[in-house]
Amino acid sequence: MKTLKLINYKTHRGHDGCNGFNADIVYRGVKIAHVYDSAYGGCYEYNALASKGYDDPKYKENRKMLDALMSKAKQLPKIQTEYGELDNDLDLVISELINQLNIKKDEKKGVLVGTVRGSGWKIVGFKTSIPTTIKKWSDGLDAIQKIYDEQKKEDAKILNKEYLQTVGVIL
Repeated sequence: MKTLKLINYKTHRGHDGCNGFNADIVYRGVKIAHVYDSAYGGCYEYNALASKGYDDPKYKENRKMLDALMSKAKQLPKIQTEYGELDNDLDLVISELINQLNIKKDEKKGVLVGTVRGSGWKIVGFKTSIPTTIKKWSDGLDAIQKIYDEQKKEDAKILNKEYLQTVGVIL
């Protein structure tokens, strides 16, 4: 869904140390709702935005857009998992956007290698970020290239290819 994005994304410590989050949903260029994950398990919580309470026409408009967004998400193709097919919904769409934001946050730390189950990644690199490694050591780019090449040889799923290419790694 190209017309959907998250802004003001923040994580927090939730139940038993699991990460929860807060974010605002922008749909078709309009901030329409807030999404919250308490990290207690279960579905995300969605609240249409209102400036003057539930009688506010803006609230009703945002609620209508949020309902349309939820319906549209349910119409997306099913997701194939190792356990079978999952019906799509807004929670899964939001989870994918959050993964993209987290990858963007980590992309400079090292080569991001997707995990076996596909729901996370490990960072392969050094104790310094990629820009620092390249700047600090004359063979820094060669070292990053070697890590990338080794991971590709093992048929690893590299999640930050675009960023690596911008710093000079040859894909």
